[in-house]
Amino acid sequence: NIDLPDRKDREAILKTHFEKKPLGQAVDLDALAAKTAGSSGADLANMANESAIVAARNNRREINQSDVTEAFEKVAIGPERKSKVMTEKEKELTAYHEAGHAVISHHLRFQSGRVTILADPGRGLAGFALGEAVWMDGSRDADYIVVLYAGRAAGKRFDPATGDDGCGIDDEQASDLLQSHPDLAEQELRQRADDLVAKHWQEIEAVADALLEYKTLSGEESDIICDAFTDGLDWREVIDHFRKMNPAIVQRVLTFPPKPFEKLTLQDYLDA
Repeated sequence: NIDLPDRKDREAILKTHFEKKPLGQAVDLDALAAKTAGSSGADLANMANESAIVAARNNRREINQSDVTEAFEKVAIGPERKSKVMTEKEKELTAYHEAGHAVISHHLRFQSGRVTILADPGRGLAGFALGEAVWMDGSRDADYIVVLYAGRAAGKRFDPATGDDGCGIDDEQASDLLQSHPDLAEQELRQRADDLVAKHWQEIEAVADALLEYKTLSGEESDIICDAFTDGLDWREVIDHFRKMNPAIVQRVLTFPPKPFEKLTLQDYLDA
């Protein structure tokens, strides 16, 4: 087996592949290296190339942070990777793991990205990507580490016996970040992830169920499922948003508490 590059090597590889590309000064390759644990040299080269493609597609002469983020999501998750056939139990565990990332990122006010269970389950966070550039700038690393730990926390709550499976990449990324922040305590961040997962467990179940049914959700879809649990939500605004979603997902969401969702039927949604 060929060892994957560590953080220092990843940074060097990224600098090599971005060297002849019009990279904006605000793009932080060191931060990108920290967030790409588990990526191969080929993955990193693809991120550099894809970043340039995204910038060109948006008529930009320089690659900016949003271009790099979009490239990271595409390369890390892929169009819809299927590296092996998963058992039903593996699919369920993967769905809860990725739902843990997605739901807790929502509640920590990150902009959600696509979440899928079609990625290789051994890559952990490869099934979920944040949808914003701000997560790379280092200012929210503590919250980001909690999002990383939330995958394991959700998996363990779903199945204590196998919940650690697929967490290696998450742990490596968290470890890299913790080394940059000696003021952060690993156990406190793990406990915070556990507490948030327990608090938002119904949402995690709902997102996991949707993933098992549809395999992939947009950040917008996972966010709206989370929002369906928010007390005092103006359901008419949510219904408006639901019109853009798969009716079957809508039907499930409309059965969730709090009221008035539990009293609505799909026909109410269609008629609203």
